[in-house]
Amino acid sequence: MANRFPLIVDADNTNIKELPSGDNLDLTGNDALFGDNDKAIFGAGSDLSVYHDGSNSYISEAGAGNLIMGAGAALLIKNAALDENLLTAYQNGAVTLYHNNSAKLATTSTGIDVTGAVTADGLTVDGNTTFNQGSGDSVNIFRSTDYATLKIGANATDHFYLQEFGSNDLYLARVNSSVGTYSAKF
Repeated sequence: MANRFPLIVDADNTNIKELPSGDNLDLTGNDALFGDNDKAIFGAGSDLSVYHDGSNSYISEAGAGNLIMGAGAALLIKNAALDENLLTAYQNGAVTLYHNNSAKLATTSTGIDVTGAVTADGLTVDGNTTFNQGSGDSVNIFRSTDYATLKIGANATDHFYLQEFGSNDLYLARVNSSVGTYSAKF
């Protein structure tokens, strides 16, 4: 049996205590089997461990450093069957989050792309904004140095409605700090 080397084991011959200096453990064609809660431990201070507790699997970085994952072309996180994407991250490209294997949030070279509804507790937008409702219908909000504009509709035949659905009054107001407030009640 060429290329075999002696192992130093414990008194019961059940655990490998160490390999001779400079030798590697070659498991080519074989598996390293670990029982539940048995850990593959790396680092002088047991910094990194990989294990399964009977229900869940863990990769634990307990050292002073970070857990860094690197990938050549892409990092793909998939379900256990490996047939659904959970997250994809492409080098020099998009990072995409999935729900039920359907892309929902993706980074782009200009920002993000969201597929589906967005529920948020606030929104701050810097710069001019366009909200599209499909078929070319849009709402544009923009500001120049002299005025602010709200444009609704795609052309001159589109209608603009303000509607109050309760029993309150609807006001349009112009506020000018030097001359006061002008308003119209409907």
